[in-house]
Amino acid sequence: MMRRGWMAGACAVACLLAACAAAEGSLSPSSSGALPAVSLSKPATPEAAEAVGLCVLTDHLGQVAGMAEIDHGYDVPKYAPLTGAEPEIQTDSPVWVVRYSGVIRLPVRGQAGSSAFVDAETPTCIVVDGVSSWLMTGTTTAQDGTKVTPLPATQSLLPLPTLAP
Repeated sequence: MMRRGWMAGACAVACLLAACAAAEGSLSPSSSGALPAVSLSKPATPEAAEAVGLCVLTDHLGQVAGMAEIDHGYDVPKYAPLTGAEPEIQTDSPVWVVRYSGVIRLPVRGQAGSSAFVDAETPTCIVVDGVSSWLMTGTTTAQDGTKVTPLPATQSLLPLPTLAP
């Protein structure tokens, strides 16, 4: 059985950084309640720029399924396939969520050498109070071929907006 969030041992994942410049603006939800899209070229707030820098992998821009700021951590399972018990989202603070489609190769934290990795299917990156975490929301395959499947999500998913230019 696997715990979601930062995975222990060979499956702990380090975030990759991408460069991004911040621009001024507002990210308030629209009157329809829809989450606003995040612009890669001109993020609306410094927090949006930070989330882009921490979670958007430049080599995988085409695989970003959606990104948005969720008002409260405990609401993240409405937008990402999580159980709701993940310690990273047990907060009333806002959480940036970036969902990916397909397989992303992510480096493994705490392993000897810099070439250790896992292949993560449909991973999700979150940023809470400036700290990023990769959540393995799909099957993860270690270098030795070992597969780990996460616990099933607890609810249907609402869509995250796709990235704006």
